[in-house]
Amino acid sequence: MKNVSRIFSKGVLGIYTVLLVMINIVVLFLQWKTEYSCKKEFDFPDIVLLCMGLLLLAGFLLWYRRKREALEQALSKKKWLIAVLTAGLLVLQILFCYNLFFITGWDAWNVVKNAERISNLDYLGLDIRYFSSHSNNLFLLCMYSYVFKIAHIFGKITWEEGVFAVVIFQCVVSAATGFFLYQVVQKRFRSYADALLAWVIYVVFVGFSPWLFITYSDSVGLFVPILLLWLYQLQQNGKQRWIIWFFIGLSAYVGYRIKPQTAIVFIAMALVEIFCNQRISGNPKKKLGSFAACALAVVLAFAGGTVFYQKFVVPKVHMTLDAEADFGIAHFLMLGLHEGSNGVYSAEDSKFSMSFETKAERDEADLEVAKERLKEMWGSRLLSHLEKKTLVNFADGTFAWSEEGGFYKTVLREPNETVSPFLRSIYYEDEKYYTAFVNVMQMIWLLLLFGMAAAGMGQARRLASDKTLLVLLVAVIGLILFQTIFEARARYLYTFAPLFILLAMTGFRNMEKKLC
Repeated sequence: MKNVSRIFSKGVLGIYTVLLVMINIVVLFLQWKTEYSCKKEFDFPDIVLLCMGLLLLAGFLLWYRRKREALEQALSKKKWLIAVLTAGLLVLQILFCYNLFFITGWDAWNVVKNAERISNLDYLGLDIRYFSSHSNNLFLLCMYSYVFKIAHIFGKITWEEGVFAVVIFQCVVSAATGFFLYQVVQKRFRSYADALLAWVIYVVFVGFSPWLFITYSDSVGLFVPILLLWLYQLQQNGKQRWIIWFFIGLSAYVGYRIKPQTAIVFIAMALVEIFCNQRISGNPKKKLGSFAACALAVVLAFAGGTVFYQKFVVPKVHMTLDAEADFGIAHFLMLGLHEGSNGVYSAEDSKFSMSFETKAERDEADLEVAKERLKEMWGSRLLSHLEKKTLVNFADGTFAWSEEGGFYKTVLREPNETVSPFLRSIYYEDEKYYTAFVNVMQMIWLLLLFGMAAAGMGQARRLASDKTLLVLLVAVIGLILFQTIFEARARYLYTFAPLFILLAMTGFRNMEKKLC
């Protein structure tokens, strides 16, 4: 078993390192000269932005190393501080969104508009066709409809006020995510100072990202990967593991219903447990019994989640969906192989998929088109396509902010004449300071990618026993493969940003040990 776990962990480390190094090379050296979908323009080449970021980071780390011990002692005596900071962040996030908030178009508008219709009992106006083909958004629709209903308790609300209630809900999710990231980092590095540093990075890069007020699954699913990792750390103490695995299974199921990609983290955990199940020493029967109990707990969680979904979610959306209209995985594979769009959403492909009456016919036709595209591109064209998809996915630190269709659908009146105009001049496309926002986010993102590439540095011998890091590496490999094979979307990475911060911090700690 030890040999199996060693081979597995070294294989994961090798694949992860190769993938991250390749992504860094493509982004740093090919982004500026390659044309691709949703390309952002920056004031400086990426390699220059990275060098500038590394210089700033080096200066900060020199200061941080001098202050770290004192900071550690102070924070260890004020464990309550993170709760206060989280509450303060939530208030600031709500004010931030209040001054910036607009109603976007594309799928996000469709989901939140139908949620409002459900809360107003306007069932005849529901977009059954959309949710039949995009049934993955049903859980999100139900959640949003309950937010609208809760808002109605406080009196009659306008459409804009209802959407802002959903934004407040997403602020709660984001603030809670930062709290869990702090807990995970503190436990992993046994350092309150490092945990606070991770939280500060999160606040700057994610907590005040404008995606915060875009009402869609990217922002709601944000808490799932880090919650799963927190639970996974918790079960490693060996006490009542099956109970914790039940909640892991339940969280994974809910995450899958909100944002399917979050299931990658659970799959990573399952693979690590299967190949590296050495934690329990002694009788093999004890190991097998513990593993079986945890597996059964997950099955029960999935079963319970499925029953809840069918009994309490599906009926609440008040729609009889057409199961034959659902878009299957073959559709997204076909999208991912669309050379003209670089794997991004294609209206042409959606129209093609919608032209079939049954799901079986649609899946067969989509798969046939995917095969034909792969056959036509085989060779240098396929490599070029993969290069452009890599850039679409990983070359934008704003996660393709403003790139979706009808993005600024309804821009609301500024609530004041000072803060709101200033913030909008930063975050709204083509405004005065927008390029500064784009460049800063890109610099931070390039630093994270650089740090992530070094996350496995010097870890080869102990990786099999460091199951938390192994889960992170497997999850990122899974995410990269998912983004490469299926539809390309930079905003899909936003949900995994807390894990990227944790991996980047791991990488920079590894480099610090090697250099100092």
